[in-house]
Amino acid sequence: MKTISLAIPFYNTSRYFIDVVNSSLNNDFVSEIIVNDDASSEDEWKKLNDIINDLDSNKIKLFRNENNLGGFRNKYNAVKNST
Repeated sequence: MKTISLAIPFYNTSRYFIDVVNSSLNNDFVSEIIVNDDASSEDEWKKLNDIINDLDSNKIKLFRNENNLGGFRNKYNAVKNST
């Protein structure tokens, strides 16, 4: 079976993150979930890390930009970090 990588650009939206990821975690078609944070606030970064730690899945790979690069560049980095 062919699989896909799910690339998720993230910026200060932890309250929606769990809904986005839950449907993909148990899907065998999704081989990895790449989350690329665009220098969110420290509070949102902590919430995102807490959610990912609670999900405890080796499918999820988390990356963070040092500076806010904007939506387009963050999407590009999310795809670039995919295998």
